[in-house]
Amino acid sequence: MAKISQSIDISGGVINFLVIIIYKTTAPAAEIDRIVWTAASDPNPFNYVFNDVDPGVYIVIIYESPDGSTLGNIRHDFEVDANTNTVLFERRHYRVNRGNPNDPVSGTTAITDPYFDGKTIKGVFQAGNRYLEPILEWTQLTGGVLQFGNDQISGGQITNNPDDVWSVEIMYTTIPPSGSGAAPFTDIVLESGNVTLDVTYDNKVIFGQSAGNKQTLTSRAIATIPEGRGFVIIHDSATAINLIFKAQVSEVIRFRGADVNQVVLGKGEMIKAIRKGSKLYVTEKNGQWDRVGDIVPGRQAANNRLLCDGMTEYDLTVYVRLNDYINSLPGAQVVDYATFATTATIDGEPGVLTKSGFFAKDIVSNKAKLPNLFNQSIRFLKNNGGADATRIDNIPSGYQHHKVGPHKHNLPADANGSSDLQSLVASANADEGFNTLHESAEYNTGGETVTRNIGFLPYLLI
Repeated sequence: MAKISQSIDISGGVINFLVIIIYKTTAPAAEIDRIVWTAASDPNPFNYVFNDVDPGVYIVIIYESPDGSTLGNIRHDFEVDANTNTVLFERRHYRVNRGNPNDPVSGTTAITDPYFDGKTIKGVFQAGNRYLEPILEWTQLTGGVLQFGNDQISGGQITNNPDDVWSVEIMYTTIPPSGSGAAPFTDIVLESGNVTLDVTYDNKVIFGQSAGNKQTLTSRAIATIPEGRGFVIIHDSATAINLIFKAQVSEVIRFRGADVNQVVLGKGEMIKAIRKGSKLYVTEKNGQWDRVGDIVPGRQAANNRLLCDGMTEYDLTVYVRLNDYINSLPGAQVVDYATFATTATIDGEPGVLTKSGFFAKDIVSNKAKLPNLFNQSIRFLKNNGGADATRIDNIPSGYQHHKVGPHKHNLPADANGSSDLQSLVASANADEGFNTLHESAEYNTGGETVTRNIGFLPYLLI
């Protein structure tokens, strides 16, 4: 692939925007790409780069613009060989006595413009006349001087007359600017509010840094975004739970194999969305969308995870991705608050929270509580129902009370080898030298059967 890069000096009345557009010379009416210079935020001189263009010769036109989209007067036009980044043709216009810094004044015999230095003048044209012959009628000197010679018709010295217009055509090779902030997705914008991303955000990296509990960045109409342009969105806020990147109503973002209207980012996550046809395609992503809803052990809280304590209430208008996950579950795995707090007596143990493994949702307030996984272990079901006859609500998140499985105890024998209870009691009373019954009966004094373990806290990824 090839590249077009230049550094241009912006001066002389531009107060809003410049729009730099490239076209192929083989199809001069078809826009390939564009970059917008914004007077309020971009540097001057302005370094712009079109990366990864197809090899060939391109027309580069720089338009003045009142709003970054509407094309106004043409300020510069070039033909550039993208293979070598050589400007094959640039036309610059000069009017005698106009008053711009490099315009000539009447009575002189040259045009002096430092812009000529290091470039080759290929042609000189006088409006209303003709191209001048090189060497005979004009010569390029050092110091940015275009020196006129003798008129080949009159034989007299060519001079600048009032209101004469000169067009000077030049060729040069540009050096790609280093550290250019205008290369696609190298310019960083720090955004703290809810905004619609207009043309000034195109091909920029947008760090969402809202001080609120949620932030929304909305794309403008996809049809107004040039092909191959878009946005990199990064959730960089310490306080916002989620950052939402959304398209206009009924418009589409293609994300993880599905057409969606919005993408919800957790803290530290990133997406890159590029326009292709009628959609914005997410071409790169860095986040845990595949793991939302997973329960993981941890020692302390971290980004995008919540403690499964069964008590804390979460506002689902703020915890957008949690809301999406809960809504994706089968209805039987989500209960109301009253059901969530239901208790029962099981095997003589009162106050057992048999519904605490489900999600609890209050539809009226649009809030929710997570499962209470404190002091609980997780079991993988044989299938979705039917695997555990003693499981209450025999579905994922359903509760099963602890039990001790079938087992045997070898009772002590008396001196005659008998385990008959009366014989054992008699032998014990006679102190015949073996472990007494109460030692065997009190061997395990725990309230439940557990394996050796190390304790962690249960977290839900969101």
